[in-house]
Amino acid sequence: MLTRPFTRLVVAFGVRKISQRRLVEELVTGILILVPFGFLVGLLTSRICTKVHFQRFVRSDIWTTIVVFLVGDVLMEWLLPSLSCLPMVGHDIREDEYHYTFLWLLQSYGLYCPPNFASSESLLSPDATAILFSLRLVFLCIGVHIGESLCFVALTGGIATGKSTVAKMFVEYNTSTSSTQGFGGGNSGSNTNKRKAKKAAAASISNSGSGSSGGGNTASNNSNSALAITDDGYKEGTVYLICADSIAHEIILPPEVLAVGRKESEEDEHELDEVLGNDVEGSGEFVVPPADSVYQKIIDTFEGKDILTQNGRIDRLKLGAIIFSSREERRKLNRITHPKILMVLIRKLLGGVFLGSCDITMADIPLLFESGKLSWLFGVTICVTVGDPAIQLHRL
Repeated sequence: MLTRPFTRLVVAFGVRKISQRRLVEELVTGILILVPFGFLVGLLTSRICTKVHFQRFVRSDIWTTIVVFLVGDVLMEWLLPSLSCLPMVGHDIREDEYHYTFLWLLQSYGLYCPPNFASSESLLSPDATAILFSLRLVFLCIGVHIGESLCFVALTGGIATGKSTVAKMFVEYNTSTSSTQGFGGGNSGSNTNKRKAKKAAAASISNSGSGSSGGGNTASNNSNSALAITDDGYKEGTVYLICADSIAHEIILPPEVLAVGRKESEEDEHELDEVLGNDVEGSGEFVVPPADSVYQKIIDTFEGKDILTQNGRIDRLKLGAIIFSSREERRKLNRITHPKILMVLIRKLLGGVFLGSCDITMADIPLLFESGKLSWLFGVTICVTVGDPAIQLHRL
């Protein structure tokens, strides 16, 4: 199987050169087709490596090597011979014709070939084959690299397991040194703060315990790697943490409140801290822009029902009493809030990866496993659990 593509190319050389029109076509289709295709391949490959396990039969590192090798071999099996049937002016295409059809696209990537097409004039020369193959390989590798780099980390856990403590530990670690500021902000500190952050991290992990993660890691292992500080002060394993609870509670605020940009009033701080326990994002800023507010949609959907406070905001207790007493009302609210929460969360995750300076982009999602398919969005899952159920009951 490995030698067949090379054999096909060796016997499929001709005298055809690369025209300017063909080069422009390769650039356009490479950007519009190969890069997105490579992105999907890289994303799916990384998820297969981290989400599908056969630990009883093969180690995780060997499994990753096998998957990457097989995916790469399949791509080469298709990419190498795809140049043997490129559309050619004068062969079913007039020189003044610029009508690109789906059949032309299939022929450009070797998925369709007209009968009696192969000849010395229609087949590429060795130099032309090498140039176009290298160009396609570059576009494909760019897409694959972008796809495999989207390895988001999810932090989840049950009630009273210490997940909020672990999340706070990550934020405190980010702000405990005077190194590079991360995406979303960071403060400077002293060497004493470094030691305090390490002790606090070790204590929080010891108290809360750790469970197996969907990505094959544990909370304690990830925390140990996050606490590596080099001699020059660079923080290895810095985390940009996104709290899904913050997004869920901020999207129901009025747009004019979100437009302020910061939680300036005590009511804003208390409204979130009452549910979250602490502001794990470590800043007094709203994470949701005014355009993503669903305040008006909720008001229109539940028109005629008492869901507002005296200052005109949505009362979560009153709204909760309505939706938890009726499944249909709960579905109405979920249809409004869930798509918006997911959109804001994905936008924040992408911003953390491509625009941030932190090493790890992490989302704090309480009901990750209950959400079903949402877990496939994350390459690594850290699940915080309690080793002794009595400790969890005591916290409750």
